[in-house]
Amino acid sequence: MGSGTLGRVSDSCTFCLIAAHRADAALVFENSDVVAFMDARPIRPGHVLVVPRVHSPDLFDLDGSVHARVFAAARDLGRAIRQAFNPKRLGMVVAGFDVPHAHVHLIPMAEYHDITSRRLLDGTLGVASIAELQVASARIKHELRRSGHDS
Repeated sequence: MGSGTLGRVSDSCTFCLIAAHRADAALVFENSDVVAFMDARPIRPGHVLVVPRVHSPDLFDLDGSVHARVFAAARDLGRAIRQAFNPKRLGMVVAGFDVPHAHVHLIPMAEYHDITSRRLLDGTLGVASIAELQVASARIKHELRRSGHDS
C-alpha cells in the first residue's frame, strides 16, 4: 500500500480504510469507483460523504472519469437525500481540510448557516451514534432503491 500518492490506497487514510471495508462506517452507496457513507459528525441528519476509492488529497487531481463518477453519485445521492429528509435546501461542499482524501459533503440544510458549519465552529456539533447513522443511511438507501440508483 502506498503513502497517499494519487491512484493508490493509503493505509493511514481513514477514507481509504472505509472504502476497503477495513474501518466501520454507515455505508449508503458503493460502486467500483465511489463509496458514500454517513458523516460521523453530521451538520444535519442525512449528511453524506461521497468519496472516490482511489486516494487523492485533491478532488481536482482525480482522473476525469473518476471525477465524473463522484459527481454522478453525488447527484443520485442528493436526490435520495431530498426524498428521505425533505430539507429546505441540499448543500454541497468540497473542502478537504479535515481528512486529506478527496470528498464531497452533501448536507441537508434547514438554514443558511448549515452550509457554513456554524454549529461546528461554535462547538454545538456532536458526534452521531452508529445507530443514528444507520437509520439515516437506511432512509437514503431506500430512496436510492426506489429510484433505481442503488449499488
